[in-house]
Amino acid sequence: MVERKLIDYQTHQQRLFDNLANLFVIQLAMREIFYLYDKMINNIQKKQDFSLMAPMHTILAGIKALFCHLGYEGIKTMRECCGGAGFHKYAGFSMLMQAVSPLVTLEGDSVVMNL
Repeated sequence: MVERKLIDYQTHQQRLFDNLANLFVIQLAMREIFYLYDKMINNIQKKQDFSLMAPMHTILAGIKALFCHLGYEGIKTMRECCGGAGFHKYAGFSMLMQAVSPLVTLEGDSVVMNL
C-alpha cells in the first residue's frame, strides 16, 4: 500500500494553497514596491525631490508587518500539516521558524506597524 501524500488531502490543500496564493501576492507586491523605490531614488538623485520618502516609509512599515506575519503563520501552518514529521530536523521547519519568528517582533510589536 502506498502512503498518501499530504497534498492529496483536501483539507491540507486548502491550508497549503492559501500559503501559495500569499506567495504570489507577495511577489506582485514586491515588484510594485521595487518600482516605487526606484522612482523615489530617481526623484531624489535627479530633482532633489524627497516627496515620496514619507509615503514609501509608511508603505514599507505596513508591508513589513504584514509579510512577516504571513511568513511566520505560513511556516507554522506547513509544519502543522506535516504532523510530527514537521518537527524533525530534516523537514527544515525548525530552522525556518528560528529565522522568521524574531522578525515578527524584532523592531517592536507588529501591531504598532499595522496601524
